[in-house]
Amino acid sequence: TAGFLANGVKVYVTARKVGPLISKAEELSKKYNGECIALGCDLSTLDGVKSFAEQIKEKEDGIDFLINNAGAAWGAPYDDVNGNGSYDDGDIPGYPGADQTVWIVANDVPTKFVDVDGDGLCAPFDDDDDGDGVIDVDDAFPNDSNGFVHLTLGDGFQAGQPLDNVSIGGSEKTTCVILTDNSIKCWGENHNGQVGDGSRGTTRYVATDITMPSGKQGRSLSHGPTAQHNCAIMTDGSLYCWGWNEYGQIGDGTICTSSSYLDGCNGNRGRSSPVEVPLPVGRTATAVSTGTHHTCTILDDGSVWCWGYNAHGQLGVGNMSSGTWAYSPSQTLLPSGRTATAIASGLGHTCAVLDDNSMVCWGENGDYQLGNTTIGSVDQSTPVYAAQGLLMNSVTAGSDHTCAISTDNIAYCWGSNNYYQGGNIARYGGSYNTPAEVTLPTGRTVMGITAGYYSSCAILDDESIYCWGHDDHYRLNTQYNCGSSDYTNGCSNGYRKLPAESIPPSGRSMIAMY
Repeated sequence: TAGFLANGVKVYVTARKVGPLISKAEELSKKYNGECIALGCDLSTLDGVKSFAEQIKEKEDGIDFLINNAGAAWGAPYDDVNGNGSYDDGDIPGYPGADQTVWIVANDVPTKFVDVDGDGLCAPFDDDDDGDGVIDVDDAFPNDSNGFVHLTLGDGFQAGQPLDNVSIGGSEKTTCVILTDNSIKCWGENHNGQVGDGSRGTTRYVATDITMPSGKQGRSLSHGPTAQHNCAIMTDGSLYCWGWNEYGQIGDGTICTSSSYLDGCNGNRGRSSPVEVPLPVGRTATAVSTGTHHTCTILDDGSVWCWGYNAHGQLGVGNMSSGTWAYSPSQTLLPSGRTATAIASGLGHTCAVLDDNSMVCWGENGDYQLGNTTIGSVDQSTPVYAAQGLLMNSVTAGSDHTCAISTDNIAYCWGSNNYYQGGNIARYGGSYNTPAEVTLPTGRTVMGITAGYYSSCAILDDESIYCWGHDDHYRLNTQYNCGSSDYTNGCSNGYRKLPAESIPPSGRSMIAMY
């Protein structure tokens, strides 16, 4: 301060106690023949900083900051350092990236103000620090533009739940995403037209725009680990599907046989562009799941409708017959008075969580994937109760196993365990008709779950992902891959018996998966 005053620089000093401050300012002005001005405010508080800004604005057009005696930002017009929190973008010596940081030192206590998103507003004055469009009071990650919510069931990341807004999904070898502009891109295998870009047979190695119906915007994608077709719910509640249609799984009343181009078929048993599924009059789709040869959806009244192949009772309509009727939606026979709140389809079965948190399943049951203890391994054409005694929030289905999350956020699996896709360390190969808790880290709860063909993964409450089951080709992405004849590190002959953490990209956590 003495050096500035002696060299003709006007200096403002602040303190909480105005009286002693004024006396000290006058003393310094006389001693060094300069101009030292007292401002009563406490810069260690946000209100104090605002008061300081208002007082300075009345007196000066610009302001220079002394940065904790380590450097300065000189020559900033006042409008760049004002009560709205904006600042000069010049570098401050000694502070990397200081073009987004302002330090003010008061009473030897430095206060740091950071502009996270570079919009010219320091965080205390910015309602949306990271600029992701979610205001800070609703943002669990206010300094990370890539995340805004701690994952919880119902927040939009668990496939098959009404209004789930799932932005990543796909089929066995094809992946799709919904972008921030609600467009849809897909990539991967395209043998039956499941990429949805109007072509078929050409594998897409980069994300490719689907042939989006005019005026439509995507809201939610299907998840089908054994499917060769994809479906999307649009923002207006309409439902579109594309890809393999040999068994009527597209749902528009048609089938596509080999080499046929009739009814919009692509010559290889599929439809290459999205086709609207006719829903009951006045109804909209809220969730959708795809099996290998069938498809099911939950409508806005909580009813379930399915279509496609029905030889194992996949449609849940009380019979195992086929015919042209099966190529369009038919209502599944849920228990009387009940509605569905979540749905998932495997190779030949489907399960739904009901509004009382019970669960029903129907279709193929050769590996006890329906989870009912009284029916043996017999296929069921009418929904039967599964996982009796447990209350469930969500469900996922693999080829011939099923997993679900209970209302107390515990993961359970049942059905085939030949590849240890059940995830319980005490169970060996074979099939099980009763749920077993997945062996996950102590103290953690499960926020999301997904089943692959012969594997499963769960998102935990710390946003880590743990996976188990078939581990060839490093599909589980764990630090230790289970190779053939390997019985170490939680492996059993190439399969992961003990769930292990799937490694995320550096600095990232996991909030969604399919």
